[in-house]
Amino acid sequence: MDNYDITFGSFSMSSLNQLIGEKKDIKTKILIERRKLNKEFNESYKGAFKVLDILFIISICFNFGALLITDYMVEKQEWQETIARNETITYMEANPTATALHDYQPPETQQQKIRAFSLLFVLFKHSLLWSFVIFGYIWLRNHIYSKSNLVYLFFFVCFYFYLLGYDFVRDLALLLAKIYH
Repeated sequence: MDNYDITFGSFSMSSLNQLIGEKKDIKTKILIERRKLNKEFNESYKGAFKVLDILFIISICFNFGALLITDYMVEKQEWQETIARNETITYMEANPTATALHDYQPPETQQQKIRAFSLLFVLFKHSLLWSFVIFGYIWLRNHIYSKSNLVYLFFFVCFYFYLLGYDFVRDLALLLAKIYH
């Protein structure tokens, strides 16, 4: 392609290749300038970014805390219903190696096997979803160049902090009310 110089009026293939090369150079220069600008912006607003990071990490902890509290309350409710019906509670081990080593009872039905892994599955699903959210947060954090973008990210993180914190506090209050009532 480079060996042939095809001309259409005032345009030629060599000038097109030259423009494509310049376009790549310009994109590289723009990327370098954006990184410099972001680094300078991060340096000038270090405190705001630290607050955002702390709020984001606490939001993640709130979410996993609410998940564990909810799972605990559901399990406790089912145990209480089982005891009220005068049924025996049998602890089963889902790991076949642990059942052989410690003489535990393995689950007999598929429903018992699924139930044994339900909390692990929910935690895995939440971890996977949070990994996408964390990736998006880091990407946004590295592409902020102006105060308005910083304010948008701040409101976004504060909104999720409020929602997840409200969910956690509500679940914790319900748990404490059940424990102390």
